[in-house]
Amino acid sequence: MHRLSVVVPFLGDLRRLEDTLVSVLQHRPGGVEVIVPHSVPYNDPYHLAGEVRFVAAPKRSTAVQCLALGIAASYAPIVHLLGCGAEASDGWIDAAIAHFERPDVAAVSPLLSDRDHPEQVLATGVAYYGSGQPTVLGAGATRFTLPTDATAIMGPTIRAGFYRKAAIDALPGGLDPSLGDTLCAVDVAATLKRVGWTAVYEPRSVVYDEAADAPGHAKHDGAFRRGLQEERLFRRQLAGSLTRAARAAHTMSVLGAAIRTTPWRGVAQLAGHLVGALESADYARFHERLIHVERAVAEQLARRPSPRRAA
Repeated sequence: MHRLSVVVPFLGDLRRLEDTLVSVLQHRPGGVEVIVPHSVPYNDPYHLAGEVRFVAAPKRSTAVQCLALGIAASYAPIVHLLGCGAEASDGWIDAAIAHFERPDVAAVSPLLSDRDHPEQVLATGVAYYGSGQPTVLGAGATRFTLPTDATAIMGPTIRAGFYRKAAIDALPGGLDPSLGDTLCAVDVAATLKRVGWTAVYEPRSVVYDEAADAPGHAKHDGAFRRGLQEERLFRRQLAGSLTRAARAAHTMSVLGAAIRTTPWRGVAQLAGHLVGALESADYARFHERLIHVERAVAEQLARRPSPRRAA
């Protein structure tokens, strides 16, 4: 029986997929299956079908949609989402999944380091607070100065994260592609925390990535889409519990971001935020479903005694 499923989405860059699969197959321990959901045709030139399960996704699927398909196809109770192009290191799985012995842990964030400069940290996880600005934790630090305990994290990044599959399956809507590839992971992290789950950071689990793929690195998304996705995330996660001051801070943050860019991008971003704010029915349904999930998690954790914290 598989104890963990590694899911690697493939959108077309063959070299990056090969880099990831070589590292995973080289370092994975026993009891680990590897799933590659792909939105473009893949001919398996190296005949990996015996070691890797390839799952065809609809054409033009995003990374989030491919990841959701891979999770649905997985058999193990723990799933590891790994971005195409990221590379695993020796022992990265065992160090992370030991934390799932605690029944309250739903996610583990590995240390994401720069592949070309291994001492440089790209991320230790994500957080989402205050005015509604997602934060990539640990970015810019070095492995020599980074604290081993990152208690501020809410969850892993989209590029590398371990999850309890049952917790992901219970989320309203699961992985939501309407938030985009980057903000989806922030949404999952914040939602898991809201319903009572815990996320931890494991520095001994190291994944190497290209700096250009790091969470928070500037992407060339459309300004309207960016504003729309940011507003959707805010409305889902913070709008219902913030004070007037915090709401005002969010408004000022949105206006500030629009002012700091070019006029046309600023107008497009503001339009995206406005459209996102008008999707009130979607947020109401999300929050209604979230109440039921929160109750179910509380009942589940109350029935299970917590073992000694994993070392």
